[in-house]
Amino acid sequence: MSTYTVSDVRAFFSSDKLISAMTDARIQYWLDDIDTKNLFETSVWGELLKNGYMNLLGHFLLAYETNTIGYSGQQLSSDSTGAVSKSWATNPNLVGYENEYMLTKYGRIYLSLLRRLAITYGGFVTVGVYI
Repeated sequence: MSTYTVSDVRAFFSSDKLISAMTDARIQYWLDDIDTKNLFETSVWGELLKNGYMNLLGHFLLAYETNTIGYSGQQLSSDSTGAVSKSWATNPNLVGYENEYMLTKYGRIYLSLLRRLAITYGGFVTVGVYI
């Protein structure tokens, strides 16, 4: 059973037009995927659990369910809302998986939350797991 429901996802991402347009089945697929991998422990994430979970989910939904993200080994990414667009270079000093998360706004928020956990616990955090 999922930690969160499709209704929770729709409420959290209500202002995101791409995620709002996705089918319940695709959202449920990614909810199940995250839960199966046991990426989130309440004892580690605490009050950051919902934000961490939803932002990782948002990253997966945008990166793998839309054709808006390029995976050609690029070191650049971009985001746009209406007529406003911004582009940025991903950091070449990041670990490989971190560059992937830099490709979406939700991935960047997720990385920020991981760094907060590392500071809080004084250790290293990799892909949602405290070590």
